[in-house]
Order: sequence, then C-alpha cells, then structure tokens
Amino acid sequence: MIGFNLKNEKDKNEGKVSKQKISEIILNSFSRNFGGIPEFFKETILPLLEENGYYNENENQQIKNGMELVIDNLKSTNEDNKLLTRHIMILCENIVILPIIIEKIKDKFPKQKIKLLYGTSFNEDKKIQTYQDLKNIANLISEPNIIILCNQEQLFEPLYDVLNQKYTFIAGKLFSHISFGASTTRVNIHPLSRIIVIMEKERAYQNLSIAVLNRFEKQFITSNDFLNSTGIELRKQLRKNFKNIENITKTKTITKTIREQELFKGYSENLIDSLSFKLQPKENQNQNQNQNQNQNEYLINKYWFQISKTESILQIHNSLIEKNEKENKNEKNKSKI
Repeated sequence: MIGFNLKNEKDKNEGKVSKQKISEIILNSFSRNFGGIPEFFKETILPLLEENGYYNENENQQIKNGMELVIDNLKSTNEDNKLLTRHIMILCENIVILPIIIEKIKDKFPKQKIKLLYGTSFNEDKKIQTYQDLKNIANLISEPNIIILCNQEQLFEPLYDVLNQKYTFIAGKLFSHISFGASTTRVNIHPLSRIIVIMEKERAYQNLSIAVLNRFEKQFITSNDFLNSTGIELRKQLRKNFKNIENITKTKTITKTIREQELFKGYSENLIDSLSFKLQPKENQNQNQNQNQNQNEYLINKYWFQISKTESILQIHNSLIEKNEKENKNEKNKSKI
C-alpha cells in the first residue's frame, strides 16, 4: 500500500514528493492496516514511526479516526486492477452504532447503493436466509454497491474466495466464486463494490479465527468518530439534562439501570451519543452561533420529550411543582423576617 501510494504521488508531482507527504502516506497506511487494534497501534506502531522520523507528536500530525479510514477505503478505486483495497470489518463496542455508520456512509457516497443484510438469530431460518443472502450478494457485488453484513458470520465460509480477493481477470473484468453448499458459482466483481462487516469488537476477537480476521481491513469505531465540535458540545448538554432528570426522579427503591429504562424508551448507554450525532448540523450546513444554540435547545427538549415515558414526565412535572412550592414558601418566610 505504501509503495503504491508513493508511486501515485510521484506520478502526480513529476517525481517529487515532500518529506511531509511521505510521512503522511506512511502514517495513513499503517493506520489503515492496524486500525482494528488501537492499543497496539498507539503503544507499538506510533513509537516505531516516531523513531524512524515519520511521526512527531509535537507537529500535530493528523491521525485519522476509524470512520475516516473506512471512507478512505471506500474511495479507493483499485485502478489498473491492482487490488490493494481489502473488504472492511468495522469493530465497535455496541452494535447500536450501526444506523449512524450507515448514515455517515450515505452522506459521503450519495450516488452508491448501500444494502444492509442483517442475519437472523433463529437457527431454523438460517439455512434459507443464508442462501437468499448469498444470491443477493452475487447480484449486488457485480455493481458499484456497498454491502453491509451484520450478524452474518455464517457467510464468511461461502464468501471465502471473495473476501480473500481470489479473483481472476477475464476480458478486462474481475471474477470470483461464491459457494452454495457443495457447488460454487462464478460471480462478476465490480472494482468499486465493497463488503463491510460490522461486529462488536469483543464478539469478533472471541469467535473469529485469525485467518478470518486477516481477510479484512479492520477499523475500530467509537461514537467520537462521528461527532464534530458542535456534536461534542451537544453531548455535554444532553448529559447535563439527563443528569437533571435523573436527580429529579431519583428513588431509593430501584437501581440506576432499571430507572433509566423506565424513564426513557429504548434506553441504552449509547443513547446520548446517538442523539448528539442526529442533532449536530451536517458538514455543509452554515448557521450563526445564536441560531445554532436556539435550534439545539429546542431540539434537545423535543427529543427528550419524545423518548420520555408518560410516567417519567408526570414525575418530573410533580417534582418541579413541589420544588417551586418549596421555593415560594422559603421566599415568603424570608419576607416575614
């Protein structure tokens, strides 16, 4: 990957490549290859690059986050049939981040078809669904489509040749094979098509072999990869609002987790991150600061109201009335003194 990118850069600039550009190419190439193991990258790869003069923490060199590296992969065109771009495995802490990943990819590639194939958890249905999903993939991969697989580990073996990029070239086109039971079918592979597997990190490292993991370009993605500066501020405000609601409704009879689930529909640990992403302005939106702040406050209140259960709203309402009555009583007592 490093050699290929350096050659492209030389071709663009009449054989000249600055040291800064070389460092950028090397840093991004290592990030693409070791993004799925962030601890190893930080503790081993970065010191190695720094030792050889390709990274300097004090020079504010940009280390792309997992989502940016996924986008870089999807932008690669595999020119001249030099297949350097692998299919992708996105590792995350919790699969609830899936809709955000899909939305981010749609924003960056609005003209490409994105198809999600989500596996069933019922053993009785797996055989039929596996066959249907393989047929879908065979059709989708012949066009410049992005195929997202979730909860689909049973597809890794039938897709062995495709995921390992065991391709043949016939009349300028790419072909591979997909297994259907004991038989195999030849399929046309479009150079811009890509398979993205999304899995929880712990599940992937516990259940998949090294050989399977190595088929993919792996990236570890967290909610921070989706939030811009406005989104980060929104998250702070949402957490503050959530804490206020939590304090108002706090009781000694139920645990924190049960209380949160009773207060908010669909509660999970990633709820606030997801809301922050949905509320933050898109990259091409330009609003002045006051408009942003007013709009954000309105949307935050609107979303809290939408996901709050009736019982919790009544609890908050009654608590606020009691609080106001207490404050009024204190004010009256002060005025008497």
